Amino acid sequence: MAHYTHSKVKRNGFQHIKDNGDLVVILKAPLKADNWATTQSKILAQSAIANGDMFLTDVGDDLQFTSNPKSGIDPDLSAANTDDIAAAILDTVNQEVLIVQDIVDKDILNADGDTITIPGLSVFCRELSLI
Repeated sequence: MAHYTHSKVKRNGFQHIKDNGDLVVILKAPLKADNWATTQSKILAQSAIANGDMFLTDVGDDLQFTSNPKSGIDPDLSAANTDDIAAAILDTVNQEVLIVQDIVDKDILNADGDTITIPGLSVFCRELSLI
C-alpha cells in the first residue's frame, strides 16, 4: 500500500503538484525509494494532465487537492488483483514522482480494445490541532 508525496510537495504544498504535474499514471508496486527509471518501468497506464485538471478547494478549515479522473486509457502493461497498484501524478520535466495514492487493486488486462479509468486523486491538508 503506497501513499506518499515528494519532499518538494511537503515544502511547497499542493500548489507544487498543480504547477508541475504533467502526467497521471497507474503504477504497479510503487516504492518511495524507486528511482525515475524504475518508476517508468512500473507504469501500467498513463495520461497527460494539465493545471486545469487539478483543483485546490477550501473545505471548512482544511485544504483539499483533487484531480480529474482520466477515462478511456489504453493500458501499457497488465496487473493481477493481487498486485499493489496506485495512482500517481508525475513531473516528467524534473523526473519526479509528486504524489502517490493507493487505489483498489484489480485485474488490468493489456488486450486489444481494453481501456481503464485512472481515478482522480484526493488528499487533504488538515488544519492544525492542539498538541
